[in-house]
Amino acid sequence: MRRALGSAAALSNSPGAPGPHSTKSFTTGDNLVWMPSDLADGERAPGIVFDHGLCGAVPVYNPLLEHLASYGMVVIANRAQENCVTINMRNCLLYTSDAADE
Repeated sequence: MRRALGSAAALSNSPGAPGPHSTKSFTTGDNLVWMPSDLADGERAPGIVFDHGLCGAVPVYNPLLEHLASYGMVVIANRAQENCVTINMRNCLLYTSDAADE
């Protein structure tokens, strides 16, 4: 007999315990940047370019991005995709409306 894993309410979106670094974030152009706050100017650190690809708002991923930065990484997330669902839906509606008129 199989058992259920548990209720969805018991699941967490938390990426886990933070790393040893405190973090800071800022925006520059269409990018959101998370990084260790103790990173000195000119100091090198591993980098991650985060592209969620789901056409949603990048701040939804802030817990994950902050978590990665707390382990010493600089994370850059492009926010240019945040409105693509709206644009795509509008294009679909315009296309179906035009097709119905033909």
